[in-house]
Amino acid sequence: MRMRSLLSCVARRGTVGALLAAIAAALHPGVAAPALAQVRAHQDHGAGAAGLPAKPAAAAAAAGSPTHVSREGGVERRLWIDSGRVAEFGSDGAPAIRAAAIGEVDAIRRGAARPDAASSTAKDQPQAAGGTRNAGAKPVSPVFRDASGRPRALPGGVIVSFREPLPEDEARAALEAAGLAPLRQIGERMWLVDSPAGMASLELANRLHDEGRFGFAQPNWWQPKATK
Repeated sequence: MRMRSLLSCVARRGTVGALLAAIAAALHPGVAAPALAQVRAHQDHGAGAAGLPAKPAAAAAAAGSPTHVSREGGVERRLWIDSGRVAEFGSDGAPAIRAAAIGEVDAIRRGAARPDAASSTAKDQPQAAGGTRNAGAKPVSPVFRDASGRPRALPGGVIVSFREPLPEDEARAALEAAGLAPLRQIGERMWLVDSPAGMASLELANRLHDEGRFGFAQPNWWQPKATK
């Protein structure tokens, strides 16, 4: 019976090591049991189903922790900033994503329009809502990727919603009382208010959301059209 059991083990494993262990067990049963266990342990190490090598574990998410969060209507949109690209918004054409200049993304994250925005010339430019506007410069935004991997950027502006519809004059007055500059109405209760392109839009939208004065606030996101 012992020989039959060991031969059955050999048939299942089909290895030379198991065959030698089976022969040893038949000749010296008291000594071979540990050896057979050792062979089995060695074969099982790193093996998956049917004795095949185990597959490596699935790769962890490459994105890691989000760099920013946009709080939109009670939902947190996780965002990852692209350290190598920016979005440029020109009035004479479609927005474009381009390679960032050295130090440009870091400068934009600090609220400056360009890497040299800390210079004396840039300091003389007017500021609004935490951003710096340089005369003649195209608005520039960091490029973010959301949880789905799609790129998005901040051309300027924040969308806010009142909790109930208001006549246009009352809505404008309420927005101005909140320190906002209304640009246009885009829905029964929704308005687009002014803010500079880039991080200032995200910061303003999150602040308005946290204050709870409006029913809804989010950046005026731009997303490139998905290509097939």
